[in-house]
Amino acid sequence: KTPTPFLVPYFPLCVYFVFTAVCRQGCHQTHGYCTVPGECKCNYGWRGSLCDQCVTFPGCAHGSCTEPWKCVCDVNWGGLLCDKDLNFCGTHTPCKNGGTLSGSKCLCPPGFLGKFCQKGPSPCDSTPCLNGGLCQDKDGQTTTCSCAVGYSGNFCEIALDLCNPNPCQQGLECHSVEGRFMCACPDGYHGRECVSLRSTCKGQHCAVSDTTNGSLSFYMFLVGVLALVTLCGCAACAFVFSHLHRMRKKQQEEVPQEEGINNQRELVNLIRNVDRPVPLLPPTAPITQPPPPTPCYEEIELTLPPSPALSNPSPALKPAHAAKLDISNREREKLNRFNQADNQELEV
Repeated sequence: KTPTPFLVPYFPLCVYFVFTAVCRQGCHQTHGYCTVPGECKCNYGWRGSLCDQCVTFPGCAHGSCTEPWKCVCDVNWGGLLCDKDLNFCGTHTPCKNGGTLSGSKCLCPPGFLGKFCQKGPSPCDSTPCLNGGLCQDKDGQTTTCSCAVGYSGNFCEIALDLCNPNPCQQGLECHSVEGRFMCACPDGYHGRECVSLRSTCKGQHCAVSDTTNGSLSFYMFLVGVLALVTLCGCAACAFVFSHLHRMRKKQQEEVPQEEGINNQRELVNLIRNVDRPVPLLPPTAPITQPPPPTPCYEEIELTLPPSPALSNPSPALKPAHAAKLDISNREREKLNRFNQADNQELEV
């Protein structure tokens, strides 16, 4: 019997394959991932080649973390960012070259100096440079020598021949001695190069001359001082005499001119006799005879014409001041005729 065929429905079958990249060996399974085989990328907050190190808080100076964005301070450090030193000496050990800390100071071993024993012995302490050379410490271990003139070498131990070539002028003989040269100078010259003339003065005469010059200079100085003092004294005396002369002349100008010149008076005081009656008195007794006239005197000042003599005559030509004159009426008439005023009454 032939079997009866039957139809089987067709359903397409889809198979999905998921391929996962193999990360770098040791990459943290939680904090790292990869998209390419052999790769290890870190998640946010983690770092390192295997993504096994957390990222500390920004600014954390001396601290670590067990999870991202933390700052756990190390020993002897504190503060929010672990930047506060809680034990400076225990952490930093400032003493160098084997120095030990005693309190806040460093005790240095022999040969070392400085606050932190940082200065060791210098190779120049042994003065390796010879013949006046200057030692220079380069790095604390090696030295260089700056040699004086006439020497060379690492330690200035070689004396140079300064006479080669010959520095002496005119071919004079040269001698090199202890880093310097001397020329054999002819008579009358001296110096290293024989260019200075010697003094022609020799023996005791030079000493006497020097002493004489010194004494002469002292006496000249003394004479100059005395002359200056004398000049100042004369100037002072001249000033005083000039001042006295001006004062005397001023006083003479202030005195009125009452003297005469050439034996002539400028002012003449005249006294004349005038007969005047006696004033009446109350009668006390009978008058038997009239009393004699009582003489009276009248004083007149007569001004004469000015003399044609010099305006400022010498005091020797001026006579002494004349006293008042008592003259008779006839003499008075002569004076009246002299003044050509016979009838002019004089002012009393």
